[in-house]
Amino acid sequence: MNKKTKAHCNQCHGERNHEVLFTEKTSWSEERYGFQGEDKYEMLKCAGYDNVILRHTSWFSEDPEPSVHFYPPAMSRKEPTWLVDISGKSTRFAKSLLKEIYVGVQNGMKMIATMGVRSLMEYVMIDSVGNQGTFGKNLAEFASNGFISDKQRDILDAVLEAGHATTHRAYQPSDEDLATCIDIAENVLQTVYVHPGKAAELKRRVPKRR
Repeated sequence: MNKKTKAHCNQCHGERNHEVLFTEKTSWSEERYGFQGEDKYEMLKCAGYDNVILRHTSWFSEDPEPSVHFYPPAMSRKEPTWLVDISGKSTRFAKSLLKEIYVGVQNGMKMIATMGVRSLMEYVMIDSVGNQGTFGKNLAEFASNGFISDKQRDILDAVLEAGHATTHRAYQPSDEDLATCIDIAENVLQTVYVHPGKAAELKRRVPKRR
């Protein structure tokens, strides 16, 4: 009977029981300095979704704790189901950029992902109202055309400033800050690219008043 272990499953989006399909260990040592270490590779299969991943555990005598990495990396954020509703030539770039932001989050590239959110919001504004020359003017025109409310404008301004600070002021966003930026970006994308079509479909289905 194969060994069982706990690991993150990207299909289940959480810690799940995994079957250890295969294990390979390699050890090394440096006699001159007395260093030694070990690498362990485990092929794991989720007991629920049959998803297969590789877990690499490395140990070095000078480090207090072993280092553990997963391939593919653990996905902390799932792509929203409404992403399939974004279609069309002008929205193709926005959709592709959002997908790359998720990849950045999955691989722990928080600064890259935050800058990506800033670029995404800039693209959506320009795609919607044209390029007004500056972030501030694009945001003002975006709001004046009714895409966002005054309150949403202040919220979106904070996201743009986070991306700007990461690019120019060496700001390193926390997991929570990045999650907030992506939450707001997703909300703007839905407002601009998804909700109008969904609302039109709903209006057609709802019976008219007699």
